[in-house]
Amino acid sequence: PSIAISGTDYSVCFGNTIQIDGPAGLSSYLWSNGDTTQSINAATTGAFTLTIQGICQAFTSDPVSIVIHPQVIDPTANDVSLSTPGSATLNAIGNNVSWYSAPSPGIPLATGSSFITPVLNSNTTYYMQSADVYGGGIFPVGMNNGSGSGYPANTTNATMEFDVTKNCTLKTVKVYTNTTGVRRIELRNSANVLLNFVDVNITSIDSQVVALDFVLTPGFGYTLGTDGAINQTNFGMASPRLKRNSSGTNYPYTLADALSITTSSNGNQYFYYFYDWQVEKEPLVCTGIFVPVNVFITVGLHDLAAVGIKVYPNPTNDQVTLETPQGSTVKANIYDASSRVVKQQFLNGGKNILSLAQLATGVYQLQLIENGKIHYIKLVKN
Repeated sequence: PSIAISGTDYSVCFGNTIQIDGPAGLSSYLWSNGDTTQSINAATTGAFTLTIQGICQAFTSDPVSIVIHPQVIDPTANDVSLSTPGSATLNAIGNNVSWYSAPSPGIPLATGSSFITPVLNSNTTYYMQSADVYGGGIFPVGMNNGSGSGYPANTTNATMEFDVTKNCTLKTVKVYTNTTGVRRIELRNSANVLLNFVDVNITSIDSQVVALDFVLTPGFGYTLGTDGAINQTNFGMASPRLKRNSSGTNYPYTLADALSITTSSNGNQYFYYFYDWQVEKEPLVCTGIFVPVNVFITVGLHDLAAVGIKVYPNPTNDQVTLETPQGSTVKANIYDASSRVVKQQFLNGGKNILSLAQLATGVYQLQLIENGKIHYIKLVKN
């Protein structure tokens, strides 16, 4: 006799454990790692078996294979300093780097080893995260083609039945016909509830690859078929007028870690309508920690004082005084947080008053262009 232990083969990220359960009610348990409990938590790569002592002899289960992938190596990058507000280019060393504005999962700002920031007016911190990707890819399953097949009766609108073992996507199927027109291809669950459908205009006599992109989750008794009412309207019959194979079938058609085509609605003799299933397996993505990288804007009052420019008071309420060298002409631009110019003014040498009455409270960037040189300072209005 065989011993049934729960679980299939597993591939998990570093830091995870997998619980493997033996049958309940046995008088003793002996796992290949030496544990003697009904369940074990596997934290290392290996094949695990359970042995029990019967009345006359010991029995050992089939192995459950566990792969614990290595810890993700976190990315590295140097901070960047800008002498004036602007965009910075951040360069990282790491695998499959994603860039974020906060240390939390979500949609990344960008992916790749380099990230060009938007225009920055103040010191800003970004976060990098590396990832290692295992598995995935698109694979075929099912009968390869129906070129030598025939057509079912006009009253037959059959389905293919299949089970899903892991998250995956049914990308495309191939169909064969001698009648062009629209078919509605339907995905239903074991309770015959419609989960998804696509309306496909088949324009090619003989074969055509049809895009479905049906996202599948683990479960039993899914069906893939067509809408008989639409067939009746378009072709005057319940049948979708697609070829089916009535010989040489060999169920189940299984793609490991994805799905298994188990039978047709009319039994194992037939394979209906949909050939060469292309299934995309969901990859395992292991991620590291969020690593900060900084962009510093190194401008301020000391830079202005060196060229004889003074700005005060700052912060301010309604106006600010700007002192510029005698005989000079200075152009002042004020930018808001979105880098939009909200005020412009030309200043003559000496004291100048810059009114901020029309601006909302907040943080602005003051740009001063003097003698071909550009200076910046953060300006705060209370």
